[in-house]
Amino acid sequence: MSILLDILSQKKLDGSIHASNQEIIGIEIRRKRIELSCTLNGLCFELCSPSYLCKIERNQIVANRYILAEICRRCSITDDQQNMLFHSYDVLLEAIKAYVKEDIGVIDDFVAQGQGFENYRYRILQFMKYIYTGDLYLAKDIYNELAQLLATMQDFDMLVFSIFSVILEYKERNYHEAREILHKLDGITMNSNLSILYSKYLYLTSIMLLKEDAPFYYHDLVKKITEAGYYYLLEDIHYALGIYALKVDSRFIFNYALGFIQNEMHLNSLKYLDAYKRKDMDQIDILKDKPINHFCELLNLILDGKEGNLEMILHLSSVNDDIDFSANLLKYLALKSADEKRGFIHKTMDYYKTIDDHYVSRYFMLELLRMNQEKPHNKETLTTFYNYYLKHEKK
Repeated sequence: MSILLDILSQKKLDGSIHASNQEIIGIEIRRKRIELSCTLNGLCFELCSPSYLCKIERNQIVANRYILAEICRRCSITDDQQNMLFHSYDVLLEAIKAYVKEDIGVIDDFVAQGQGFENYRYRILQFMKYIYTGDLYLAKDIYNELAQLLATMQDFDMLVFSIFSVILEYKERNYHEAREILHKLDGITMNSNLSILYSKYLYLTSIMLLKEDAPFYYHDLVKKITEAGYYYLLEDIHYALGIYALKVDSRFIFNYALGFIQNEMHLNSLKYLDAYKRKDMDQIDILKDKPINHFCELLNLILDGKEGNLEMILHLSSVNDDIDFSANLLKYLALKSADEKRGFIHKTMDYYKTIDDHYVSRYFMLELLRMNQEKPHNKETLTTFYNYYLKHEKK
């Protein structure tokens, strides 16, 4: 990420400039020619001069479409791939739009169609696909490859790469790193779909870090989504605000979020979590048999207290953490003895230092305080966790 931040610090991007397809065509033709061990003379024989082909590869001329098509054919680039190559900027725009609309099929088709390409714009398409599907190891590999090509990218491609680097950092729970990149992009002109992604991850990182600016980013994001006509995306945005309100103990924001939610499962889940927080067992009994999300279902199993259920929950993976879902918190609640709970907090402390989940870290700190009052024990652990919490409260 340091390479990306260094370049963004040195260069002011202009996302409004139409990116050239010609550069991508030249990159791909040169790569294919070298892959085929073909010389300039051999590839352009009886078609054009070697110097003309050299200028195509270096993006020094706008080449004749007939000559380009024939050169691509000689490089074993199919007609469909040629179409994708000649319109790669529009393809990237369509892929970004598909990502915002959560239509992975469009991106899959582009990646499949361009199989064999290695230009940076095609690699960005692959980067988008792996981030969406959660193949973060593959996404990280492509990130490292593209980071080495940043200085050669056009402004628009660098902007797209930066936005999706933010999404990768967010999915890897590096929330501060994601916000650092976003702040470097502040004020850059973006098209509607990129702007939605930009605002969305400012909003989500604010929620995960319990920042006071989360409601501001919420309103900005809702406005952009509404203007774009993607109304079905609003449900998750409203729900996230409700979770944020529960975490920061804001009754006003919580009721405000409830007023916009129409999805029955989201509505029941927020009410269930609110009832659990208030220890309102009567309300929980009313809601537990209604449609609720997976997190609430598991929480309900803990409240039932059956050994089989608790054993299953203790085998959850911590990587399942999300806005409303903390597998570690559920595992903690499934434990019975105070010693087990204290030991669990001690083991997971480093994990929460890494991902900066302030809600769970604060919850565990308060639990340690409670247990320490009941039975003074392990003061070193408590002091370490408390100092960590205070440090982040000052940010």
